[in-house]
Amino acid sequence: MTDAVVRRFGVTPADRIGHGGDATVYALSGDRVLRVLHSPASPIARIAAFYDELAGQDPGFALPRVLEHGEIDGTAYSIDRLMPGRPLIDMLPELTGDLRRRALDAYLDGAGAIGTLRIERSLYGEVLADPPLQCSTWTAFLLDRAAAALAKSSGRLAADVADFDEVVTAVRGLLASLAQQVERRLVHGDYFPGNVMMGDDLAVSGVLDFGTLTVMGDTAMDVASAIIFIEVVPAGGPKDAAYLTALAVRTRGTTFVELLRAYRAYYALRLAPYAEADDPRLYAWCVRTLEAIERT
Repeated sequence: MTDAVVRRFGVTPADRIGHGGDATVYALSGDRVLRVLHSPASPIARIAAFYDELAGQDPGFALPRVLEHGEIDGTAYSIDRLMPGRPLIDMLPELTGDLRRRALDAYLDGAGAIGTLRIERSLYGEVLADPPLQCSTWTAFLLDRAAAALAKSSGRLAADVADFDEVVTAVRGLLASLAQQVERRLVHGDYFPGNVMMGDDLAVSGVLDFGTLTVMGDTAMDVASAIIFIEVVPAGGPKDAAYLTALAVRTRGTTFVELLRAYRAYYALRLAPYAEADDPRLYAWCVRTLEAIERT
C-alpha cells in the first residue's frame, strides 16, 4: 500500500481485512471495501465488466460488484461492494456436529448454484484470463490448459512424482474420457471455503473472486472443486471431503465419482505452477494426488 493510496482513501494497516494472491483488502465506510491490486497490469476493468454482466441475477447469495476502479501512482485499485457474512474458511474451526454438516450442505449447494448464472460465450474455456485459452470442445480445453500448466511445472513435478510420465498419460486419459460437449455454463473454478461467505444462519451469503480460473464449461467442476479444495484448507480435511462426496453422489448419481476423479487430476496439474512458489501445502496436495492416480 503506497503513500498515495493512504492519502486518497485514508486507510491504515489496521483496516486490512483480507489478503490473497491478487489483492489486499481494506475496510471502508458505507459497506465498501478497497482492494489494492498486487499487479500493476491488473485486469480490473475486465473483471468489473464481467461483474456488470452478472448484475441483477440472483443465485441465492450476493455476487461481487466493482463500484469504482483506477490507478494511483502505478498501483491499481478497486472499490467493491462489501460482501455480507464471514469467510467459511474462518468459520470452519468453530463448527462441529450438526452445525458443521449444515454449513457443508449449504457450501455444496452454493457450488451448484454458480451454474445458474447466465452469460453468453461461444466457446469453452477461460472468461477472465488475458489472453483467454478457449476451445470448441470441453475436453480440448481441459487438455490444452493442463498441458500449458504442465509446461510450467513439469521439471519439479518430474522430480517429486514417481513414474511421472505414466501419471501424465493417465491424467490425459481421464480428461479425454469426459464428454466433449457439455452444456456451456459459468464455472467459478476457484470455489473453496476462502471464497465463500456465510451468515450466522449457516447459509451462503456471498461468493467472491471470480478470476483466471473462471471458465465456461461443466457446472459439475465447481461441485468437484468444493470437495477437492476443502481437503487442502487447514480446518478442512478428508472427513469433510468424504461427507461432501457422499452428498454429491446422492444428488447427482454415481457417475459423479468419475467426474470427481478427472477433475481432481486436472486441478493437481492446473494448480501446481502456482503452488510451487506460493503454497507448499497446496503443492504437497498436488504431488499426493498425482501419485495416487491409477496407472495402466
